[in-house]
Amino acid sequence: MNAKVVVLFGAGASYGSGGLLNPPPLGNRLFSELINKFPASWGIIDKSYRQGFEQRFENGMEQYYAHIKASASNALLPLLKDMARYFSIFGIDNMQKNLYWRLLNRYSKRLLSQEMILATINYDCLLEFAALSAGFNTFSYMGSSPGIKLLKLHGSCNFLVPMKNVNVGGNMIFIDGEVNYDINPVPISPSLANDVDSQLQNKTTLPGIVMYAKNKRLFFAAHQMRLILQEFQNVVQNASLIIIVGVKPNPADAHIWNPLINAGGQIAFIGNKRSCKQWLASNRKLKSDIWIAKRFSCGFKHICDLIDNVI
Repeated sequence: MNAKVVVLFGAGASYGSGGLLNPPPLGNRLFSELINKFPASWGIIDKSYRQGFEQRFENGMEQYYAHIKASASNALLPLLKDMARYFSIFGIDNMQKNLYWRLLNRYSKRLLSQEMILATINYDCLLEFAALSAGFNTFSYMGSSPGIKLLKLHGSCNFLVPMKNVNVGGNMIFIDGEVNYDINPVPISPSLANDVDSQLQNKTTLPGIVMYAKNKRLFFAAHQMRLILQEFQNVVQNASLIIIVGVKPNPADAHIWNPLINAGGQIAFIGNKRSCKQWLASNRKLKSDIWIAKRFSCGFKHICDLIDNVI
């Protein structure tokens, strides 16, 4: 694939995309939202772990996962299922005001030809809702299938995995793919976001998402998730322009940031000015990269100008 433009979205992009009745929360509010929504799973986490979640969600999840693993508990599965259910509820109330929709609508031909592709680390399906409204009927989540190319690097609330493909060992549910993902690939069945809640309440279905923690562990559909990640790494290497919206640089996520360090094209950031410029200064000193704006709405026109100069 020779995409000329790659646009990578993070939580800040979904939160600031506009036209949403209730935007998905940023990381500092996610834990309290999950507790309120799912008292039977997230709400029973012991108070001794809550401070870690509240200070930085990824750190809290890492600490709690270590506790779950040490105690041979099966508490992880309901947490992941309910997190996927939570992110499936978000939709777009006003398409005309939504920046995802405006971007997809403007570059529909380029997206269909896959000269321009989208990537996201978000679990939500706001991009899918915007794409459907913009006239896209098919999504290419991996491989060479036709349709808008959408690489969901950390999985998605609508990536569903049949329970029959998962092995149960002791009290821990795990998948062969976590260790031997080339030997026993597990299929992902993308679903409509509107169906996710009911399907994940079914005990025979699991969510294809990575754990929201420092090491981004792969539990379900690890084989497909790694293929998606490899595809992202290939396209950023060859793209002329990479736009990053609402993703705070996090070198610990080497699977994302190492390929970006070595990318040959220009990188343009929308996000926190200090963290973005620090990352650029540390990793891409001799490149013609730029920081555009703090918010998606403020930098939207500049994004379009950059894209228009490339495709």
